[in-house]
This record gives sequence, C-alpha cells and structure tokens, in this order.
Amino acid sequence: MTSRPVTIDGITVRFGEQVVLAAFSTTLPERGVVGLIGPNGAGKSTLIDVLSGAVAFSGGEIRDQDDRPLNARSLRLACARLHQDTVVPESSTPDEYLELATRRWSVGALVFAARRRNAPCVAPPSSLLISADVLSGTDRPLARHSGGQRRAVALEAILAQQVPIVLLDEPLTGLSDASTEAALDAIAHTAQKRLVIIAEHRLPALQVVADTTLVLRDGRLVATLGRGQLTAEAFVTVSR
Repeated sequence: MTSRPVTIDGITVRFGEQVVLAAFSTTLPERGVVGLIGPNGAGKSTLIDVLSGAVAFSGGEIRDQDDRPLNARSLRLACARLHQDTVVPESSTPDEYLELATRRWSVGALVFAARRRNAPCVAPPSSLLISADVLSGTDRPLARHSGGQRRAVALEAILAQQVPIVLLDEPLTGLSDASTEAALDAIAHTAQKRLVIIAEHRLPALQVVADTTLVLRDGRLVATLGRGQLTAEAFVTVSR
C-alpha cells in the first residue's frame, strides 16, 4: 500500500449485538492531520482499531486510490499506531528505544527487541525530538522517567516509523504543557509527508493541529469540519 488517499465505504463494526460503527464512510487524504472527536463511546478508538487492521468489520470495505480493497494485513503494514496505554521497555533508555523505532516494527516487537538489546544502532529517528524538550537525561532507563515522559518517547517512536499512515489514540495524555506543544509540532511536521489520524478529546489541540476533523457520535460520522470550522459552538451543535 502506498501513501495514497483511502476510501472508507460504509464499514460497520459489531461487538455482539452492539453496533459500535454504523455504515461509516469518508475519504482520507494522502497527507495531513485528520482529527477524530466525539464523546466516550462515539467510535473513535474503534475506527482506529479498524484502520490498524486490529478489528474486523462486518459490512462495507476500505479501498485504496485504485479502488482495490484493503485487507487487515495490508492495513497493518501501512500503519503505525500509538495506543491509549503507554507501552515502553522500562529497562531501555530513551535513546535505545528510539533507535529501534526506525525499524518497521509494531510496538510489541519494539518492546521485545529492546529487551533483548540485540539490534544494531542506527541514525537518530528525527530532527524534531520530543524527548529533547521533556527529558533531563536520555541515557537513563525509561523506568526512571515520569509517565508523561515515557508517553512522549512512545509517541516519538511511532512518529519515527516510516509508514504511510500514523494512528494516534489520545497521544497527549499525561504530557506537560511544554511537551504537548513539542508533540503537536512533531505531529504537524510528520503530516507534511504522511497521513496522521489523531483521536483526541481536547478541542484546543485539534484546533491547533488538525486540517480536517471528523465528529463522531454513536458510531456515526455526524460532521466533517475543516481548519477554522472546529469551534466549541460548532462542536456542540453537530454533536447533539
């Protein structure tokens, strides 16, 4: 799969009798930041699950620009994902973990490889290092850093992976104001060449970074708002 627009056409996801995504359709751009916002249970994380190939859908399809259906394996290869829960190898230093992040691996594989300490060193992953702003010493094990600092390193590790689509589920949780600003800068920088999809409950963050925001409610897409249209008043109006 290449870095091309993706069409989501009427996908439905059910967990038992509960419909968590209902005939969801939209077209995702080749690059830029697409925000996902909505109340708890709106379907934001489920949509990210689907796009990462982690959850199957029972109706509809996802297609590339050439109208070819994308299966779960294709989606997994195309995406790097940051989960809501921070998972990092606490015995590794930030530098060691970020070196591993330049490889194309899942978070689980990154953690496993970091524990084994057998991967060769490679070039630093990015010129926009979130950790440079929030860590006092990148040579100390991650276990000796705060939860917010570990979150920043986990985010940076995902942004370092060279894939067409980056999926971020509540990436700013636990970050300080300074590291939040650095993280938004890094996300915007990444989105110059790739598609970044960010599920975030904080409206101001999406107002800063999102080019387009999808508003979800009860598993349905209720509005698509462009940059400058995502105001508190508009969000309340379309979410009713």
